Amino acid sequence: MLRKIILTVGALSVSVLFSCSNGGGSVSTSEPAPVYGTAQLGNLAEASVEIYELTDNGSPVLKWTETTSSGETLDEIGKFNTHAGEMEDEKYYIIKITGGQDWDTDDNGLIDSLPTDNKGTIRLIASGKNIKSTENLKVTMISEIIYEKVAKYIKYDYSKENLAQKIDDAVEQVVEDTNGDGQVDIYDVITFDPVKHKPKLKGIYKREFVNIVSVIHSGKDAFSAVKASLNIGSLDIESYAVALSDFMTIACIASGTSGLQIVDISTPSSPTILSTLVPTTNGIYLVTLSPDGKIAYVTEGTTDKQLEIIDISNPNNPQILSSAPYDTPGSITYMKVSEINGKLYAFIADYDGGLQILNVSDPNNISTVGSLPSTDVSNTVGLTMSKNKDKLWECLLNCVNFTIA
Repeated sequence: MLRKIILTVGALSVSVLFSCSNGGGSVSTSEPAPVYGTAQLGNLAEASVEIYELTDNGSPVLKWTETTSSGETLDEIGKFNTHAGEMEDEKYYIIKITGGQDWDTDDNGLIDSLPTDNKGTIRLIASGKNIKSTENLKVTMISEIIYEKVAKYIKYDYSKENLAQKIDDAVEQVVEDTNGDGQVDIYDVITFDPVKHKPKLKGIYKREFVNIVSVIHSGKDAFSAVKASLNIGSLDIESYAVALSDFMTIACIASGTSGLQIVDISTPSSPTILSTLVPTTNGIYLVTLSPDGKIAYVTEGTTDKQLEIIDISNPNNPQILSSAPYDTPGSITYMKVSEINGKLYAFIADYDGGLQILNVSDPNNISTVGSLPSTDVSNTVGLTMSKNKDKLWECLLNCVNFTIA
């Protein structure tokens, strides 16, 4: 039986990443001459362009809006004013391109006889200095992959220095030196030409290039294609549950009595164990990660499972944060941790303990902030949360049958 539950934890409201303000598109006589970039999923005509400036706390503010050009040739299609001359060197900017028509879907450099409708979005994140230093800036599938890899650090852990490092880390995982300057950095993303530079992509991004473009066309995020096709390879260890970092470089594995295994999967064909933590002889059988990927939440034991919180910010040296395991009324079968209004909440399917909602912001002061008991004949075995985090669906087990109500 599936029950829809409306939750109220504080206001349970989450600010949208792109809060539009300050307008866009206005032109004054004192503006610098336009500097043009290209929207190149393939070349996108009549696509919406929004350019955001990140404030000192990481909040995006809409500065300019444009529409990409149409034309008779690929050289004419997809152009837009980057407003580079109006940008500040040290600030970071997000160029967001949505919709339009793709006139080179397979990126072979030849204009298609008919365009493909694009329902998705591609973005580029870079500093004003980066953007100004590039003569032919391109927003592509690769810049979107990089954006998706680092977006959470804008929201949860923003500083210019940290963002610059996370961008460099992400670029290293995705692409080789495309501009021939002997370095792999953001400039290899800004100048990436899908027609010329596909051989410079690494691993799964090269293998899944066509699939990723198709996924974006359909309106989904690019990284969903990567996650769906990721092959971790093989590793001979006991595994009851796995949680993957957003960068797809670290796997946290609940390995029963072998504890929590942290595995480097940056080379999918050759996963390597970085560390092992055995906090209890009862075994680790469930694991999930915090939104920023720095904390692992695990359960101990096979029956009366208890919650343990572990710092994995240094995957080579994980540390237990909670002074003692937290005991829920039932037995934890599923959990998800979400950030809401600046606090961390664990939503737990607690079997005969029903639904449990815990404030886990302080690992040594965990508290129950809400609960919903199971029925006499059904136990809570799973949960699904809505995208905007204001609804929760509880999955109940009734004997061996699942029904939707």
